[in-house]
Amino acid sequence: MRPDPERARLPAGTFAGGPAAVSLSGGSYGDNCNSFLELFLKIQVSTTDTLTTYYSIPVPTDLSATKSSFSATSALTVTAGTGAYATKGGTGTASIDIQLLSASTFMFSITGTVSLAGPLVPLATVTPLGIVPVFSDSTAVQPGSWISIYGNNLANGTTLWNADFPTALGNVSVTIDGKPGYLWFVSPGQINLQVPDSSKQGCVPVSINTPNGNISLSMELRPVSPSLSLLDGKYVAAVILTPNKTGAYGGGTYDLAGPVGRFPYATRPVKRGETIELFGVGFGPTKTPVPAGKAFVGAADTTNTVQVYLGVPGGNGVPAQVLYSGETGAGLYQINLTIPNNAPVGDLSVVAVVGPPGNPNNAGTSNTVSVLIPVQ
Repeated sequence: MRPDPERARLPAGTFAGGPAAVSLSGGSYGDNCNSFLELFLKIQVSTTDTLTTYYSIPVPTDLSATKSSFSATSALTVTAGTGAYATKGGTGTASIDIQLLSASTFMFSITGTVSLAGPLVPLATVTPLGIVPVFSDSTAVQPGSWISIYGNNLANGTTLWNADFPTALGNVSVTIDGKPGYLWFVSPGQINLQVPDSSKQGCVPVSINTPNGNISLSMELRPVSPSLSLLDGKYVAAVILTPNKTGAYGGGTYDLAGPVGRFPYATRPVKRGETIELFGVGFGPTKTPVPAGKAFVGAADTTNTVQVYLGVPGGNGVPAQVLYSGETGAGLYQINLTIPNNAPVGDLSVVAVVGPPGNPNNAGTSNTVSVLIPVQ
């Protein structure tokens, strides 16, 4: 799931100097550790002329109720425009005063100047809160997990790996806490990669090197940050085992779970008592370590218990019998379970819980919002 790029809206501020701006609107904030204030702001110069600008400002670590405001001078870059600025790039400086109103709301004022030139040079940017486990909107990731980085102008084209775990792809590279990530896919709007192994927890620096500039920000590492693989933005990817050889795939050995007719391939609801396989990332350490950046085929059992609940969305789930949980590919986990006979019917939510309940360092819940499986 792609995170909401505008989780926090900022009130309008002021802009003086440079173009005769009459209004300033828009904006969003924060990296995954909320250590940078990132602003995407539109300066309305006239009814037809606008400038869209980008700022990234380190936020003081002591910004809190006791220190609720700060000032900073930041470089600004014109990333787009209309009217007279449609094909013009620009750079400048801005003095920014920030007042923290709550954990997610800022009030700000800006003064600055901008010098325009052409043509417009696209700037690589990362969407605020845009580093997430694949198929998830969590702001924390597990070392060795597959993640997505969302943004703009991150690459000049689309490039896919050759299953060789490259540390550079399409003139893009990413380091996390100084270690290179293993790139799977790069495009202007998205980068997918495997996080390098690390024993650290908490916020770590991230450096993204692109043909359109370098980006420095931070993200949070946790021992567990689970995410289930999806068929689309709504239904979980699940293989239904068919030991009677009646399945549509694998020589009759399995079916794919999903509503009938929703996809351009055959899917069906799963029945009570059937065994299914789920897939995902971030389900924690394994009893036999699987190093990042290398191919792996096997079965490395999870150290922590994995429990799966099925139920009506928004209600309490029924526990399924988990038969197996472990890493079966590089950074890829498999969970085998039996659909309980007392499960409700219909589109059911899928909730996967990792680790002993009540332990925040070793427990986590999968991305369950709108993650469904049809049961009949």
